[in-house]
Amino acid sequence: MLQLSACASWLPDYRNLKEPEVSLAGLALSDPNPLAPKFRVRLRVENPNDIDVSLDGAAATLELNGRPVATGVSRSPLTLKRLAESELDLDVAAQTLGMLEAAAAVLAEDQIRYRVQGHLSVLSALGPLGRLPFSFDGAVDPAALLGQRSAR
Repeated sequence: MLQLSACASWLPDYRNLKEPEVSLAGLALSDPNPLAPKFRVRLRVENPNDIDVSLDGAAATLELNGRPVATGVSRSPLTLKRLAESELDLDVAAQTLGMLEAAAAVLAEDQIRYRVQGHLSVLSALGPLGRLPFSFDGAVDPAALLGQRSAR
């Protein structure tokens, strides 16, 4: 028992872990296939903690002009260095009906409102630690969304 408690003392204290700040670093159409378009959502993740935080993946939903259009997951492991920021790419696949409705709205708008929400899966040395939710929104011009330049 003493050996187990000694090993546990070497592990970081995750009880007071602050949630990483998540924001959009980029948004672009990655596959314009009309039957199954895909978007690349790049997340900027800032670690406010004084310890490295390991992620085991993420999941997200993309809304355009208030309509859910795409969902996706990433199983890419990522270590957030202490007091630093990293970027994580998520490929999200569009739901055809939602995408068609959003495409009609895109053609009529100068700005497209987006919302990205989901969670980051946190991993500790002992296994899965839990999920950290995130949600943010903003606006992007249609040329950026169609991949002519990256949205920020």
